[in-house]
Parts: sequence; C-alpha cells; structure tokens
Amino acid sequence: MFDQNLKTKFYINHVEREDATGELKELYSHFPAEVMLPGMILIKSAVPELVRLNAEELAYFTKLPTISGKLITAIRYILAVRVHSAHCTNVNGGLLITMGMTEDMIAALLENEACDCFTDKENALIPFAVKATLSPDSVNREDMDKVRAVGWTDEELLQIVVAAINSLAGVNVFKVFQVKEK
Repeated sequence: MFDQNLKTKFYINHVEREDATGELKELYSHFPAEVMLPGMILIKSAVPELVRLNAEELAYFTKLPTISGKLITAIRYILAVRVHSAHCTNVNGGLLITMGMTEDMIAALLENEACDCFTDKENALIPFAVKATLSPDSVNREDMDKVRAVGWTDEELLQIVVAAINSLAGVNVFKVFQVKEK
C-alpha cells in the first residue's frame, strides 16, 4: 500500500540515508530503516543543524505523556493525504503500519478521521487537529469546548496543534524544493 522505495528528486542538494555520514547518519538512525525518511528531514539535510533541530522537535512530541506518537502520526497521515504529498503519505502510512495499524484501519482513519485503535478521547482530537491545521480561522469556541469536554487540556491542545501545523510546514518546505513533474 505504501511505497517505501519512492524516490523524490529535489532542486537542492540533499543527503540520502545511504550516503549519510557522521552526525547526519546518527540522526537518520532514529528513523525506522524499513520506512523512508521524512521529506522534511531529507530537504533539511542540506543544513545538518536543521535536521538536528527537527529531530529534537520530533523527540519532544514522541515523549508526550498523553499524546501518543501513533496519534500524531495518524494526524500527519491525514494531513499529508489532504494536501496531496505522496512522499509524506508514504512515510506516515508506513510508520502507522510499523505501529500495528492495518491497511483497513488506515483507510477507515482517513475516511472517518477516527479509528477503533484509538480511544474516544483520542478520536475527538483527530478532526480538531486536522481542522486547526487546514483551516485555522474556522476553529471556534464550540470546537474548543468539544475537545475540552472529553478531557483534553489547553496545554495538550496547544501541543497537538503545534505538532500538526509543524508537519504541514515540513510538507510545504518539501513541496518548494521537490522537482515538479510537468
């Protein structure tokens, strides 16, 4: 379902996993070998310090006590599909598979912005994060009250929105430097 051998061409120099050395090789090792590297990491390899900063940010979000990496990845997957980023769709879809989701679960997630593999509380957060990322001006008090009502705190809401919007920023950086097929 997810092509982990997809090769993207870029307008700027970057370092592929197999060519990485030193600190960049170490940073790349934090990403599962069976899943292609995220596009934002590949692009940022032109400036290894940006990769380090991005890796630190990703590490922060994977260590949140109440928001799982699987939930953040599910949100990133939906966003990648909605903004038509094949590379990011493949990366996040591949990650979801390694996290135990099936192709049917991923298809249901995309269709419903919810999955049986998440709690009701987590499922309430998914459409909120997608809406906040894709149409931030449309988020209103009712949206906030809805996710607060199932137990999400303001701190957690800020964390998930920042994680989701940062992933979209990564997609946009990727799209700027991706060679466009005519």
